[in-house]
Amino acid sequence: MSWTKLLVWMGVALALRLGTLAVASSCCPERLVQNDTVRYEQSAAALVELGRFSERPEETAPPETIRTPGYPAFLAVFRPFAGSNRLPPLVAQCLLSTAVIAVLFRLGRTSGHSSRALAVTSALVALDPVTTAYSNMILSDVVFGVALLAFSAWFVTVRQGSLWAHAVAGAMLGLLAWIRPIAYFLPLAALLWILWRNRAALRSALVPMVMLCTTWAVVCLGWQTRNLIVADTFDFTSVTGFNLLDYRAARVVSLRDGIGKEQAREQLRAQIAGADSMSFAEWSEAAEQVAVPILKQNPALTLRTMVEGVGRMYLVAGDAVLLQMFGVGPADGSGALGDLGRLSLQEYRDKWLGKHPGAFFVFLLAQVVNVGVLLGGVVGMWRLWRAGRWKPVHGLFVILILYFSVLSAGPEAEPRFRTPVIPLFAFFAGVGIVGVSATDGKESFGRPRSGRIPPESIPR
Repeated sequence: MSWTKLLVWMGVALALRLGTLAVASSCCPERLVQNDTVRYEQSAAALVELGRFSERPEETAPPETIRTPGYPAFLAVFRPFAGSNRLPPLVAQCLLSTAVIAVLFRLGRTSGHSSRALAVTSALVALDPVTTAYSNMILSDVVFGVALLAFSAWFVTVRQGSLWAHAVAGAMLGLLAWIRPIAYFLPLAALLWILWRNRAALRSALVPMVMLCTTWAVVCLGWQTRNLIVADTFDFTSVTGFNLLDYRAARVVSLRDGIGKEQAREQLRAQIAGADSMSFAEWSEAAEQVAVPILKQNPALTLRTMVEGVGRMYLVAGDAVLLQMFGVGPADGSGALGDLGRLSLQEYRDKWLGKHPGAFFVFLLAQVVNVGVLLGGVVGMWRLWRAGRWKPVHGLFVILILYFSVLSAGPEAEPRFRTPVIPLFAFFAGVGIVGVSATDGKESFGRPRSGRIPPESIPR
């Protein structure tokens, strides 16, 4: 794929993202705001107005311990000239999510992916409705996904013995955790990749691994030390206890006792004595003490909730989120997929083709893109492995996909949680989809590294 075609797909992606932003901000500006948005914005305002990371821009506000400072710092960049206007950071997110296509293009060319495979990868990322939707919300997912890909692009080019480059990689891992705490354990994935890459000479990898862990510790343990000083907790974030109790343990109790999730949550919260007088950090620690034993005592139900979470994360196409931003679709909030088993063929046709054809088109596009990204990605992994074309970047991407799939698995999972891994799957999907349609099974890998054209491909 030429740079011209790359720019075309980037233009398509940017047009879709900015077009969505223009429509949503004019007709449904409330759709740009989610439950976490206000807390992010308040913390960003505190950074600018007070010079410290607190819950609100007030002198008496307590230190912020639920949110980490990465995404509020991103928002804070725009506040001196944009104030509380949400459009500048959202435009920046649209630009960043579009730039992902160029990074994947560069990684694909250096990994031997063909022009057609790169074009498919670019198209999938450009048309993905989940990325388009969450590029236009004040949430950390898109910024985190871009930062994750930037780390990956840096990490795969690091010379195996370069200490300073591994030090930079460790600091980048720490900053990723500052944006989203789910990245806190990413050094384990990075160390696994280093061991795999240096499997023929493990001793030479020890010092770079130590350097990576050292700079990561400076960034992450430094933040935990700050929390210990200002809030008397060494937790990286106080959101951990909330998630464990309100989502994971509550879902397990709901399944175990046959009660509603809200009722289970209230029962669990009632076990925290003196909750009204606790800080967020204190409440989180108490919630962990209640939730963790329940999860350990019910391993089968805990595993079930994780499997449900992975399904919700990957199999919900995300068209409903995009339609809500446009303010279109059925007033009852029903979806085209759910109606397949609920309505007769005639009713389904009258509702979706007759009354909501635009919404039905978005539904079809979302399903096609999601299947292409996920199924094509898995096929691409298999074909690369079978062909012996597995490069360091492929190994790193697979490790990252597994990492986020496991750690995101839970009742709190939703389609936006896959935003960071969509580009990683799409990177493989270009190979998988072109390979499936190719007649010789080699087209998706481009020219061999030797530069010679295989004799069987020369016309006779």
